[in-house]
Amino acid sequence: MTSTTDANLHAALRHFARHGLAAAQNAREQAVSAARAGDRQSFRTWLEICRVLDRRMARRLDRNALAAH
Repeated sequence: MTSTTDANLHAALRHFARHGLAAAQNAREQAVSAARAGDRQSFRTWLEICRVLDRRMARRLDRNALAAH
């Protein structure tokens, strides 16, 4: 496991501990908010947290983000 993957996993686990079963949806909402604000780095961070928690949701979010740009 790389340090980036490790960091993403740890961030996702912390997020899950705070938000429970709603964690993936919350991460998605955070990513959408970051994208709307033009904060690309935060968008990528939240997208990766979402990806750890729910790959399909993250794939749709990533696809939608690409289509919007």
